[in-house]
Amino acid sequence: MINLKESLILEEKLKNYIKNGYLDINSFDNPDDEAACTLTELSYLNKGLCEEYSRLIIESEVVGDDYLKSRCLDHLLDLNKKYALKYIEEQVNNMSIPILSTAMSGLVQYSNSKFRKKYHLN
Repeated sequence: MINLKESLILEEKLKNYIKNGYLDINSFDNPDDEAACTLTELSYLNKGLCEEYSRLIIESEVVGDDYLKSRCLDHLLDLNKKYALKYIEEQVNNMSIPILSTAMSGLVQYSNSKFRKKYHLN
């Protein structure tokens, strides 16, 4: 029961972050860092909610922190590889460096595709 209560609290914080740009109005910490930590906590308590909020943040045009979005992509690679690989395929031309770095690591780790061409010199 404690996990459910904690999950709901973390979910409310993330809703507030997406809507208002902060988790707690009385906090003086960096809201993007707080959101990343909250997602990590949520990943231990409720993987489904972590996936849901990672998707919401990474797809959001309001949330502009690329490092947070790269953390979201990292969570998604662990929680829903199919979605994450599709997202990478669709967004690769528009990714910032932090997101692209996470994407490349994920592709190397999770994709069955070959990324290097082998050239044979005759």
